[in-house]
Amino acid sequence: MIPFTVSLNGPDNIGKTTQLSLLSDNFTVSKVGGLHEHDEMIHQLQLEGRWGDWWWNSSVEEFICTVIRAAVHRYQSSVASASRSGIDLVIFDRGVAMFKAVVVAMTAIKRGDDNLDTARQIVNEILQKNGLAIPHEELAIILMHNSGDIGQCVEWTMNRQEDPNDKEYAHYQRLLQTELLNQEAQMTYQYTIWVSQTDSYDKLQGIVRKIIFEETKNLFFQPMLHPVQIVIGFSGLSESGKSTMAKALCDSLGPHQAFRAKLVYFNNIASQRLSRSIYSLSEKEQALHILHGLESFARSHYWLRVLTIESLHGIGVTRLLKSWLGDRFQVVYIDVDDTKRLSRSLVTPSKLHENDQVKREKGVETIAAEADLVLGNNGSFESSFQSLIRFARSKGDLNKKE
Repeated sequence: MIPFTVSLNGPDNIGKTTQLSLLSDNFTVSKVGGLHEHDEMIHQLQLEGRWGDWWWNSSVEEFICTVIRAAVHRYQSSVASASRSGIDLVIFDRGVAMFKAVVVAMTAIKRGDDNLDTARQIVNEILQKNGLAIPHEELAIILMHNSGDIGQCVEWTMNRQEDPNDKEYAHYQRLLQTELLNQEAQMTYQYTIWVSQTDSYDKLQGIVRKIIFEETKNLFFQPMLHPVQIVIGFSGLSESGKSTMAKALCDSLGPHQAFRAKLVYFNNIASQRLSRSIYSLSEKEQALHILHGLESFARSHYWLRVLTIESLHGIGVTRLLKSWLGDRFQVVYIDVDDTKRLSRSLVTPSKLHENDQVKREKGVETIAAEADLVLGNNGSFESSFQSLIRFARSKGDLNKKE
């Protein structure tokens, strides 16, 4: 079976790689990254730290042939591997047509005249001479800045760059984004997503998934966490009542729509799959594994509308989940004074202080400052719980327990 092919395209720093990483993580879907994973020369240049020098100083023909040959090989080998493995869908971070835009832009720079029409003609002649045909993904999606001013588009790209004052890179981006607009006008891409500076990750992910779902009818591309409406992440210092509140909330809503989960459950599953501790990964990788774990759980427990997870202590992972899921991820910080926490604790005051210090070092106090709800739990349980249930019901269409 030949898999269906998709590509996500667009200028640098617009979020296409993030959108690819947020798509459903499933054994029937293959996500394909950079060229260095599919071309020995490019891989070696990167290992030796010579990739940047080669990028700017290689000859026109060497640059065109190397990049396009690598892109074509990546496409062909990925499709062949997916076909052997029974994979339904292959999604590329940048399609072959976008790499053609890259070599057109760089040809104009290397020639020193910034003439994209001439560069395009030269690229076509070199590709023909070397027998390099451009394969096209069945579904090509491009994300583009929604400003009509190319200068502003480049500025938005550079604002996210490690060195926003890199004039050489900004020059390249101006030509690349102009060529991508040329391609967009020529309908090289079936779908264009115009991205504003205020568009959230979850909004864009919803659009990308909708397009892929409509084209493939693949159920793994329904909205993130479908059909769960809200994930409530509980945070707080030790003995603040996080587990008690989460359990009471889920009990109140009933098992037909709510489930209380532990964050360690998803971390352990990811660690077992990776054969290494998830804590050895970057915060972004940790957050992605948690997100995909939540989505897989939601998919297999399709009757649920609410998931609670406990406990959030790391500010980095919490911020990433919030940025990706938006309002569907609500952070509740349980606030209790030290005296009350000590009275509940089964450990010594020094051990409780030690536990608190670990959480503070991970950023729990910043989580409190950024939480969607800071729930005071110094008074009666009933008063605190009623505040929590009102908050939960305000975030989703939740029925009372049946």
